[in-house]
Amino acid sequence: MKNLRLTVIMFIVGAFVLVPVVASAQSKNKAAIEWYNKGIFEKDIDKKIEYYSKAISIDPNYVWAYNNRGIVYYCLKKYNEAIADYTKAINIDPSHVNAYVGRGVAYSDLKKYDEAIADFNKAISIDPNYAIAYYNRGNVYSNLKKYNEAILDYNKTTSINPNYAKAYRKRGWAYYLQKKYDKAIVDYNKAIKIDPNYAKAYNNRGIAYNDLKRYNDAIADYTKAISIDPNFAVAYYNRGIAYKNLKRYDEAIADYNKAISIDPNYAYAYNNRGVAYDDLKRYDEAIADYSKAISIDPNYAAAYNNRGFAYYHLKKYDKALEDITVALRLDPNNAGILDSRSNVYRELGRYEEAMADINRAINIKEHPFFYYTRGLNYKAMGETAKARADFKKACDGGEEEACVELKK
Repeated sequence: MKNLRLTVIMFIVGAFVLVPVVASAQSKNKAAIEWYNKGIFEKDIDKKIEYYSKAISIDPNYVWAYNNRGIVYYCLKKYNEAIADYTKAINIDPSHVNAYVGRGVAYSDLKKYDEAIADFNKAISIDPNYAIAYYNRGNVYSNLKKYNEAILDYNKTTSINPNYAKAYRKRGWAYYLQKKYDKAIVDYNKAIKIDPNYAKAYNNRGIAYNDLKRYNDAIADYTKAISIDPNFAVAYYNRGIAYKNLKRYDEAIADYNKAISIDPNYAYAYNNRGVAYDDLKRYDEAIADYSKAISIDPNYAAAYNNRGFAYYHLKKYDKALEDITVALRLDPNNAGILDSRSNVYRELGRYEEAMADINRAINIKEHPFFYYTRGLNYKAMGETAKARADFKKACDGGEEEACVELKK
């Protein structure tokens, strides 16, 4: 059975910079201006809110004070408070593009994508050359899996600002999700050329190389990302995947350990360290890691499946069946999990259920490994001809274990 592996996807929203706009253009009240400027230059985030609030109390129509306080609330993940401030700024000045974009980003983080798109559309109608509005609308389309629309927006962003490194990286991610790996890599290269210290661009290029089975290139990129940001947990995690793919288990485990030390609640890292232990037949350690992943994320279907299959290896079939059935409740159409349960049913002698699961898996996704599992089921049922037919399909598809069965 092939364990499920996941690669972390990272989304970056638009960055906002608090800049000291010419104060006289924002308010005619000198006292309000002083508090506003103190808010801009203050580093303590709570005091920023205090100073912008004082500016607003003196001048209730101080648009930029509302806008900037909204940015601070957004950074604190107080999205509703941020939206309220951006809305107030818009009510005072309906042409305030920054407030529309800020509110759109807050709506996006709340997954209110229709409202977010409406705000970005409005910002673009006011200023058709506002690159950050296109960029953030592209992010929303990407979240909605509307990758072609996202790419069009990133195209517009880079046509307005050819040095917008984040837009190249995000367009690269959209291409990656469409499995257009060469185009993705070209965009990551552009992002890195613009910003040679762009750790996330190296990380994402590494993910593309990993999918292309260029594991050493992937490792080089993850290593570069880590050298730029030594606390980049995701890069350690992804490098661990590449090492695991090369069967360099000690290095993989060391990277998962590092990712976990940086982020003790990194459920994926526990799961994948469990996969490495599983491959080393260290099943008790694997089970401990899968259990930790589940305690962090009780809806983590892959971790339930993987723990179930570790129990399978230990011949604890009842526990295996329990875990894998939970995994299927969480992810009912996952062919790999159906394959797992088929193997367990076979060992329990429940052949009808084993065949039902593996046939359903094949209907969802034809994969050589699933034919190998069905071949094992037929073999256990004494249907030799059907077993050999499935082993041949699996062997032709590159499953070596099936080729071995054919030689018996």
